[in-house]
Amino acid sequence: MVDLARAKEHLRIEHDEEDNLIQAYLDAARAHVEAFCDRTIV
Repeated sequence: MVDLARAKEHLRIEHDEEDNLIQAYLDAARAHVEAFCDRTIV
């Protein structure tokens, strides 16, 4: 899966003011994929 650093690089975000929000989006996306696939992503 995508980690925070890679997501920020892709989004071209250099500051860390939005790190919690971006991480929450990543966590939600991961949870959605895991639920959809009925699998745990390691």
